[in-house]
Amino acid sequence: MRRSMFAAITVTGLLLAGCGGDDDSPDEGTTTEPSSQETTTSEAEEPTTSEPSGSEPDPSETTEGEGSPGGEEEATPGGTTLAFGDPAVVEYVTSDDETAQFEVTVTGVEESSLDELAAAGLDVGDDVAGQVPYLVDYSATNLTDVDVAGASVNADLSGVLGDGARAGTLITIGFDQCTSGSFLSDSAAGDTVEGCKVILVGEGAELSGIEYLGELDEPLLWQE
Repeated sequence: MRRSMFAAITVTGLLLAGCGGDDDSPDEGTTTEPSSQETTTSEAEEPTTSEPSGSEPDPSETTEGEGSPGGEEEATPGGTTLAFGDPAVVEYVTSDDETAQFEVTVTGVEESSLDELAAAGLDVGDDVAGQVPYLVDYSATNLTDVDVAGASVNADLSGVLGDGARAGTLITIGFDQCTSGSFLSDSAAGDTVEGCKVILVGEGAELSGIEYLGELDEPLLWQE
């Protein structure tokens, strides 16, 4: 009887001990979820980055209108030698002191005679007797929007002799077969005029080429 009571008391004590352990300590492997207030605070403290404004310019993009004004091209350096038919880009100062750009090309040189020119209607004076005339054909294209009315490169072209001296010229005013090639009053960028100039070479001399000086320190030279 006493043995049975002792066993019952022992079992009861063990059960009470087990129940007390459940109330005082959490089970192993259990994690506590953060409260909604803690989660909100943590998210608010995270650093944020703002997207760049679409109004900021991209340095890799080119803005229209920047760069060479009027679509100007790089001028051909003075001292350059070209073949007949090759173009050169030159600056030209107009009568209004504005700087335009022309693409000038000496297209060819043709030997003639004073008798042929006289027969074609050119007034040939006695002072040029014995000289050989050469007809120099050229073209000029306006590359800018500058007003170039009346402009011509005729006066900037000259013949060069074999010894480096400049050849003479023959005035061709009123000679329709060889005009100076001046731009008209309504000329615009892209317009081209064609002109001609008569170069005189004395007997025994040789024409070496055609020069263009204009605004250059050294002339351009066209040769065959």
